[in-house]
Amino acid sequence: MDIYPDTFAFVQIHHGDSYATLWGNARADFYTDFGGYPTSYFDGTIRRGGSSSYMVYWNDYLARRAVPTDVTIKLVGDWLGMWTYRVQAAVCLEPEGIGKNLRIYMVHVLDYWPIPPDYSRNGFKQAASTQDIALSPGQCQTIERDFTFDATSWANREDIKIIAWAQEPQDTSPLSNRAEVFQAAIMTWPFVIVDCNGNGVPDDQDISGGTSQDCNGNLVPDECDVADGTSEDCNGDVVPDECQLDGNDCNANGVPDDCEPDCNGNSVPDDCDVAEGTSPDCNGDIVPDECQISGNDCNANLIPDECDSPDCNGNAVPDNCEIAVDPGLDLNFNGVPDSCEVEPRLECGVVAVGDSAVTVTLENSYDSPIVVCSVQYDNNTLPVVSRVSNVTASSFDVRLQNPCGDPVTTDNVSYLVIEEGVSTIDGVEFEAWTYTSTVVDLNLSWVGELRRYHRSHVNPVVLGQVMSENDSDWSVFWCQGATAGDPPSPTLLRIGKHVGSDLDVTRAPETIGVVVIEAGHSTIGGVEFEARVGDATVQGVDNTPPYPYPFDIGFASAPTVAILSQAGMIGADGSWAQAYGPTLATAAALNLSLDEDQLGDTERRHTAERVAYAAFEAPLVYPSVGDGDFDFDGDVDLEDYALWETCLAGPGVPGFGGCEHGDLDGDDDIDLGDFGLFQNVFTGPR
Repeated sequence: MDIYPDTFAFVQIHHGDSYATLWGNARADFYTDFGGYPTSYFDGTIRRGGSSSYMVYWNDYLARRAVPTDVTIKLVGDWLGMWTYRVQAAVCLEPEGIGKNLRIYMVHVLDYWPIPPDYSRNGFKQAASTQDIALSPGQCQTIERDFTFDATSWANREDIKIIAWAQEPQDTSPLSNRAEVFQAAIMTWPFVIVDCNGNGVPDDQDISGGTSQDCNGNLVPDECDVADGTSEDCNGDVVPDECQLDGNDCNANGVPDDCEPDCNGNSVPDDCDVAEGTSPDCNGDIVPDECQISGNDCNANLIPDECDSPDCNGNAVPDNCEIAVDPGLDLNFNGVPDSCEVEPRLECGVVAVGDSAVTVTLENSYDSPIVVCSVQYDNNTLPVVSRVSNVTASSFDVRLQNPCGDPVTTDNVSYLVIEEGVSTIDGVEFEAWTYTSTVVDLNLSWVGELRRYHRSHVNPVVLGQVMSENDSDWSVFWCQGATAGDPPSPTLLRIGKHVGSDLDVTRAPETIGVVVIEAGHSTIGGVEFEARVGDATVQGVDNTPPYPYPFDIGFASAPTVAILSQAGMIGADGSWAQAYGPTLATAAALNLSLDEDQLGDTERRHTAERVAYAAFEAPLVYPSVGDGDFDFDGDVDLEDYALWETCLAGPGVPGFGGCEHGDLDGDDDIDLGDFGLFQNVFTGPR
């Protein structure tokens, strides 16, 4: 090897020790008579097993060197960046040669490695994939493979070699038909000697002599890295950008900060301003809001109009700006354009549901009902989500679905239905709306879709539901605030549907229903109620559920209806919230857990998350029939009596629409019998 460095290509593989590799083991198995250490093969035909004298090996080498060959191999290397080179092997058959099929091998070896032992030479490091070729006389074919060197090799670059050989294309090399090696070639470091800047001095001498700088240590002069596009030079100082990143690349994108967009001129790239919270970015376009308010901030609150809330009609003009221009839009002076307010209608309850759709008939008749459902895990041992469809003015369908498509067991589902729009019910502020979701969020990609509130909130509780089954594959509602792990804030709301760790991320557009409630504890229609976002304490079903989720104020008796939505996504895999166990709640707390699909992996553990909830002490229909509150203002006063009088028709005469609130005795007419009961519920204004 030292005497004939240009004609003797030696590859040493290890077998049965700590340096053994899969390729090395396969190479040993290739020779069917391999056995014992050491075993040598010369050109694949002469086998020498066990220790032999130097002269024995010398004679084996000379015997094979005397065999003529008509195959030639030439190797060249091209640097691709960092520790990676592209090696090209030009394999040719001499014009006078005999056509043949060849299998081309290329391997990377490191001389004087491993150490010990002292006699280690050209130790095998890595092999490229082989390629079979057929050559005719005078024909050449070039094969290229990329090699990325490990740290040990790069630290000893002078000992790196690429060895290629052309051998008979056999899967094994038995004694009866040896796989002969026809030619080999060696490429030693440095692989390519170039003069990239054309100054008549090899690049390595330019660098070593200081004529050229090599700030990135790739053995290429900096000016050549820039000129050939290997390195960017955004500021034109002929220093590769990658050499100017220390303390100058806040977003770690490989571009110096002084070359990045900086709309507010604070010497911090815009995306870093946003990521670090130095500047808000309400619309998620990675441009600080302060750069987008010129002519776009009607109320001078430094929030671009298209992001400002509330905007109940979705016309990209904040409600307070519209009302300021035309006060007649808000005749009740509550800060909400009258056109956005709806007659309050709400109901909640519990229904038993399995994997077949159940139709829930509604007590109220709705113009545009928004439906949100939550499952109580009692009987199911597999992950399930609620699927809602066929929402009409008087009913909706709901079923349970396992993300893997496995059968599910019947469990209780709590539901909340409310009229779309902005409403105040017994002093509790609601907004409800739908939109069409085309975005699919998933494992490690939590973005959502930016939406705006339809009224102002101090402590918004955001609940949601995928309200359609346009796609038979599962998806589930989720929401976030400023970051994926944050709950929605009063100024920032991103929502959508997610598919967890499902590898199939294609989904048809779905209708998303959203209900936002101002947090608090009160009564609605005489039923005790609490809406709240709790702390990040609820974990997965493979952890230790149920997780008691304490109410802000305890109930008089345990709630029987609970609507739940996870608030933010701290865990990467994706999850959703549900009630857990046979007991939905106590008077002091909900019993909750989180669940994951089992499509990416089978475990269902999950880091602690926050949950938004609306808990009701009992099923509720609002307004209740025969409550005497015709104008839905939470009291029964003279204004309601005036409306009751218009409905008075006498015994046996059905009332017209809206008069059902005056039928206090439930006999489907409005008569003097109802008048006596009306006196009992009369409260006067409050």
